[in-house]
Amino acid sequence: TVVAGDPSALVQVIEAIKPMQAAPSEDQTRVPFSQRKHPVAFQFLDVSTPFHCSLSESAVAKVADDIGRLGLFADCSQASPLTISCLSNEDGTPLSDKCSTWNDVAMELVRLQSVVINDWLSVCRNVAAMTASVTHVLDFGPGKAGASIGGLTARNLRGSGIGVEFAPTRALEIKV
Repeated sequence: TVVAGDPSALVQVIEAIKPMQAAPSEDQTRVPFSQRKHPVAFQFLDVSTPFHCSLSESAVAKVADDIGRLGLFADCSQASPLTISCLSNEDGTPLSDKCSTWNDVAMELVRLQSVVINDWLSVCRNVAAMTASVTHVLDFGPGKAGASIGGLTARNLRGSGIGVEFAPTRALEIKV
């Protein structure tokens, strides 16, 4: 589970959870499994912006204003802009079900990255249910193979027959 928020609030969450966790030295071998305390690991992630939480709510309107001001999708009224599957990180449904124009796609992606909480297990379940049409998931990073969201995806899709490929995260030099 990832918890996002102000660092001082996150410290309070940690302090509230600590009494409920098992200490590394605590012997629970004689405690029934149903009554054992769970091991908990805390790690602050070095992020530049609070993605996927309400702290970024104001950014959505600003990006929408910029998209409109710059006319980024003014000439893109194509009825079905997505030609490959692009799934919502909210619930794993195809964006093409919700978005009929490029502007809709852009705003949905901004919303998904800014304020929507990831329910990655639901996304992976929906991907696994699409085995007739999905053979691979591509992870474009960032992070090392297995240590990124692709690693979590691979674990969640284990046994489904869907492969997870870790694409390079560095730009390739193209000589012209």
